[in-house]
Amino acid sequence: MKLLISSLQVFVLSAVGSSVFAQTLISGDQQVQLIELYTSEGCSSCPPADRWLGRLQYDKGLWSDFVPVAFHVDYWDYLGWADKFAEQAFSDRQHLHADQGNISRVYTPGFVIQGQEWRGWFQRKSRPARPTQNTGNLKLSIESHIVTIEFTPQIIMTEGEVNFAVLGLGLRHSIFGGENAGTELDHDFVVLDHRHKPTQIKNKKLSAEFTMAPLVSRNSTRLAVVAWVTPVDKLKPVQAVGGWYYTHD
Repeated sequence: MKLLISSLQVFVLSAVGSSVFAQTLISGDQQVQLIELYTSEGCSSCPPADRWLGRLQYDKGLWSDFVPVAFHVDYWDYLGWADKFAEQAFSDRQHLHADQGNISRVYTPGFVIQGQEWRGWFQRKSRPARPTQNTGNLKLSIESHIVTIEFTPQIIMTEGEVNFAVLGLGLRHSIFGGENAGTELDHDFVVLDHRHKPTQIKNKKLSAEFTMAPLVSRNSTRLAVVAWVTPVDKLKPVQAVGGWYYTHD
């Protein structure tokens, strides 16, 4: 068994077979920031924001203090380039942020940190400090392609929405149309698979289970898995957890 400890985050890897490892990620009780970037390969303003997000992989607070995710939207595809990482569901998610008053309008690049619009990136400001609130412990476990997520809240909750996503890093893509035609773009923390389900508190925990979908790496050099919990029908996160996804060949 290999035990890696970074701040309050614990990552345990233990062999359970010839090709599968059991992996467990634990957030700790202090709230971990969820950093969302809404971006598009069809938007000429997005590559600098993509690079900013990508540099977070070298930040010592990655996973222990914050979890970054990049949702590629599809509403710029009409400009002449269809972003292969984009999904309508991600565009709908950004519109829902606007509907819930979390952001002022829908645009790219658009940052949402801890469920609130953050325009500090445009002024080259430092990202907001990690919250100091203790909201509860979030645990993500993977074994034999079964994903189990458990949240033990320290705040009053009777139900919640459990989110799970697989992220791709080190993605390089040549662009042949649209505003970024003739360039090569690098992407990190790209959401390749996102699923969510509502659940109720039982035995003082929120629990949800997902089956790990067969992954098409799309030339990712690295994969990560993340989870976060929100109130039902709300996008503002209560707790998040994330870490590298390991396979053993």
